Amino acid sequence: MLAEKCLQNVFASSGMLNGSIRLPQKQNQSLRSSSYFGSNPSGVLPFSVLFQNNQLINRTFIDLTGYLPPTLYFSRNVFERLEKLLDFSSWFFLAAIGPIVLEKAISQKVTQSFRSDPKLKKYFTEPPTYQKETGFFRRLHQKISHLGKSSPLRIRWEWLQRQAKTIQDTEMNQQRVKDLGLKSVKAMQDLVRDPHGRKRLIRAKMSVVVLDLLLMGAANLIGQWGKNVLTEKLTHKTSFSGTFNYTTRSYQEEQNKRYQKEKQTRLYQSLAVAGGITAAMGAFVAGGLAVKGTNKLAALWRNSVSSLFNYSNGIFMSKWMVLLGGFTNWMLQGVLASRDKHEMREHVIKTGVIAATYTIGDDLLSGLGALWLQGRDSVKKLGVQVVQRGVTGLPDSVKLQTLLAELKAKGVNETHTVYKLAKGNFWFGLIGASLMTGGAVPLLNNWYTKKKVLAEQAKMMKRYLPLFQRPKNKPLKGLSLLRGAT
Repeated sequence: MLAEKCLQNVFASSGMLNGSIRLPQKQNQSLRSSSYFGSNPSGVLPFSVLFQNNQLINRTFIDLTGYLPPTLYFSRNVFERLEKLLDFSSWFFLAAIGPIVLEKAISQKVTQSFRSDPKLKKYFTEPPTYQKETGFFRRLHQKISHLGKSSPLRIRWEWLQRQAKTIQDTEMNQQRVKDLGLKSVKAMQDLVRDPHGRKRLIRAKMSVVVLDLLLMGAANLIGQWGKNVLTEKLTHKTSFSGTFNYTTRSYQEEQNKRYQKEKQTRLYQSLAVAGGITAAMGAFVAGGLAVKGTNKLAALWRNSVSSLFNYSNGIFMSKWMVLLGGFTNWMLQGVLASRDKHEMREHVIKTGVIAATYTIGDDLLSGLGALWLQGRDSVKKLGVQVVQRGVTGLPDSVKLQTLLAELKAKGVNETHTVYKLAKGNFWFGLIGASLMTGGAVPLLNNWYTKKKVLAEQAKMMKRYLPLFQRPKNKPLKGLSLLRGAT
C-alpha cells in the first residue's frame, strides 16, 4: 500500500494520474526544437547528447562493455574464445567502418549531385562552416558529429510519404536546413514534394539501407562460417568447440554428422538469407512509403514505424534497423552454421536475450529512472517533463536534446541539476543494459550444455561399451585355445 501511494504521488505531481496512469505520448523529435546545437561555434552537441542520438555508437558501447568481456572470459577454451572474438570483430568492423564507407561512397556524392542538379539546385545555398576543435578527443567528437551532417540523406522517411504532413518551421528544422545548405524550411518542404527530388531522395536513402544490410550480411557470414573454418584449421576437428573439454572424439563426430552432411546446402542458404533480408527490408520500407489514406495502418506507419528507420546523420544505423537487419541475420546465420544441436541451442538463447536487452533494455531502465525523476522536487519546481510514453508503450525518458531546448526556454542550460540528473539517468540505462547483456547468458549456456552433453555421452558409452567388454574372470575364447595348444 505504501509503495502504491508513493507511485500515485509521483504520477499526480507530474500530471500523469487522472483515474489511470497516463504517460505523455512520445514526441516526434524532428518537430522539437534545440537551440544548443546552433549556438555552438564548432557545430557539435554535448557528448552525452551525441552519444544518445547516435544509436549505432551507443549500441557499440553495449557490445564493448556488456557483451564482449563476459563472452570472452567465460569461453570454455582458447578455440571458442578465438571464435567469439572473430564473430565480434566482424560486427565491430562494420560498426566502425560502415558509416565511413557510406559517407565516402554515397553521402558525399549525393550531396554534390543534389547541389549540381539543374532541377534541384534552386533549393540550396552554401552550407555553414564551423570552428575546428583542438585536442585529439575534441577533434574526434567533432569529426563523428559532422559525418553526413550536410547530406540530404538526413531528410526523414516520414517526410517522403505520399501523404506526408507539412514540415513544421521549428528551430530544430531550421538548424537542419542550415546544416544541409537549404534556403529555408519551405525549400526543404518543396524539395520533398518535388517529384524529381522525392524520387532521388528515396533512391539515395534506399541505397544506404541496402548497402548497410549487405555489409551486415557479409559480416555475419564471416563471423559465423569463418569461426568453423578457423577451428577446423587449428584443431583438425569439425565439431562444436564449446564441448572440447569434456567430450570424446567419437561423441563429437556423432553430434557433427548432420552438419557435415548438410554443410554445403546450409552455406547456400546463408547466402540466400543475407540477400533475402536485404530485399525484404527494402521492400518493407518502399511499401510503407506507398501507403495512402487515413486508416490505422497508414497512421501507424506515418506516426511510429517510419521514424524507426531514420539513420543518425543519414549514415549511422538506428538500433531498430540493427534489430531487424542485424539480429535476424545474426540469429539465422548462426543457426545455419551451428555444428551440432548444442551450439544451435546456445546461439538461439544468446541472440534472443541479447536482442531484447540490446534494443529495449536501456530504454526500459532509463524510462523507470525518468518516472522516478519526474517526482523529484527539482524537476517539479522547474516544471519540465522528463518522462514520456515510449515506442513500446512503456515509460521512456525524454531525449536530452529535447530537454536542453526546454531548459533553455526557461532560462537555464546544461549546468542545471535537472539536466545533470537526466544525463545520469541516460548513462544508468545504458550501463544497466550492458550488464544485462553479459554474464548470465554464457554462464547459463555453459552449465546447461555440460549437463546435457555428459548425460548423453554416458548413455552413448553404455550403449557401445558391451561390444568391447568381456565378462569378469572369463578369458577370451581365442586366448583359451592358444593356451590349450601349448
